[in-house]
Amino acid sequence: MIGYAFGYEGLGVQANNAEFMLRVAYPLMGQYYGIIASLLFSVSYSTVGVFAGNMTKVMSRKMILGVSCILWSMSTFSAGFFNSFLVFCAMRFLCGGFATCSNPSSFGLLADYFPPERRSLANAIESSGTYVGAALASCSIVLIKNYGWR
Repeated sequence: MIGYAFGYEGLGVQANNAEFMLRVAYPLMGQYYGIIASLLFSVSYSTVGVFAGNMTKVMSRKMILGVSCILWSMSTFSAGFFNSFLVFCAMRFLCGGFATCSNPSSFGLLADYFPPERRSLANAIESSGTYVGAALASCSIVLIKNYGWR
C-alpha cells in the first residue's frame, strides 16, 4: 500500500494535503523510497525469519502467530499515526521482522492440522494470501482518495 499511497496525486482539496499525499507528509520519502519500500522491510524479514523458525521448536506456534500478527499490525498502524519520518522507517523495519514470524508458525500449524495428502493444497492456499493481498492493495487507491492514506 505504501507504493500506491506514495504515487497518489491528490486532486482538488486533496492536492498537497499531507493526509492524502504520502510524499507531502514525508518529503524525504521520494529520496529514500527504495530503501523504505524494500531494504528496511527485507533485511528484517529475512534475518528474523531464521530465528522465528527456531522459535517454533521451543514455543507455542499459536502464540507466536498471534503475537506476531498483533505486533505487525501495531507497527503498521504506528507508521501512519506518528508524524516522524524516522519513526516511519523504524516501523517499516519492525513490520518486516514481525511479519516473517507468521510464516514458520503458520506452516507448522498447517502440518499439524492437515494430513500429508492435503498439506500441499493447504500450504498453497496460505501462500497465495500474500499475492492476493498484494493484488488487492492496488484497490487501496480508492480508499486513499476517499479517506487518506492514514
